Amino acid sequence: MPLFAILFFILSLGNCGVPLTLNFIGEFMSLYGYWKTAFLGVFASSSIVFSAAYTIYMFNRIAFAGSYSKFFKVNIPDLNKREFHILLTLVVFTVVLGIYPAPILDGLHYSVSSLIYYAPIL
Repeated sequence: MPLFAILFFILSLGNCGVPLTLNFIGEFMSLYGYWKTAFLGVFASSSIVFSAAYTIYMFNRIAFAGSYSKFFKVNIPDLNKREFHILLTLVVFTVVLGIYPAPILDGLHYSVSSLIYYAPIL
């Protein structure tokens, strides 16, 4: 299943928070905000390491299926056109919004600003 493995690998890299993917922007912004307020950002940044390790482990288990898998004995077909287009759409949105996240961030600006400035301090 080469097409599935390639698209799944790109989406897995996005889950790890690799630069130029949408998840990198979210992780960077959340950690940047946390570093400014507390020293506990070291513990928060460890979640990135654990997430990347689990994602790589998951990709290896799914794409290569281990040496004792029953699927090596059965021929599994690759993606059909519909599945390929759905996964390609997800890959394109992940990369494009990772390069230029302004459409999402502009939509969130007003509500986040009102939460920051008008929310009661606990």
